[in-house]
Amino acid sequence: MYQYTPASSGSFYRWNATTQAFMPASSFPDGTFASQSYSLLAYNGTRYLAVAPSGINSRAAVSVDGVNFTGASTALGAACAMTHLPISRLYTVGGKFIAFGYDTTGNIAILTSTDASAWSLAATYRLPLPAGCTIQLVGQTGIEEGGMLHVPVILRRDTAYLPTILSTSDGIAWRLHAHGYELATAPAYCELMLQPNGRLLVCGAPIETDVDNGLELYYEL
Repeated sequence: MYQYTPASSGSFYRWNATTQAFMPASSFPDGTFASQSYSLLAYNGTRYLAVAPSGINSRAAVSVDGVNFTGASTALGAACAMTHLPISRLYTVGGKFIAFGYDTTGNIAILTSTDASAWSLAATYRLPLPAGCTIQLVGQTGIEEGGMLHVPVILRRDTAYLPTILSTSDGIAWRLHAHGYELATAPAYCELMLQPNGRLLVCGAPIETDVDNGLELYYEL
């Protein structure tokens, strides 16, 4: 079992979770692909996709074994040219790759691909945010569970930060769940943790318990 750590270059490092050791550095495809900074990585069950998000110059590299990557077409960059929102997140749901872009006001752009080579702009629209809220942060990774993709989100309202979750079954129609509590400081990151009992916790700050009433804070979807 490997955990991948894309480097800010044309190469990446692999962590072998079994031996608890780093594997030798591997290179993404040469040429124009290697000149990009690959920072996004996803696996849809059959292939790995690494993306260097750079607007119309975005590049993608594909691998079936997670070790040897080949350059995909420039179709991702062409699809990115159809929206003004920069792509900054990469997810999968139902075997489909989802390239996701957003801004603080709730505007989102979704690019999709089933083979990591042919890309299309699936949708652009504004999420219905709670009154007075903006998006502070969207998680880099999500959890696919029960046919749904769940992604953590931190909203901001004045000086308060509100952890919540975005969910989708197709990568196109997203539902923003209601937030349940507020944070006084901005989390440095937000990720999800799936507990054995099926509860999803938004991580990124000391928010797993409520000091005032001792209640566990979670989203049970």
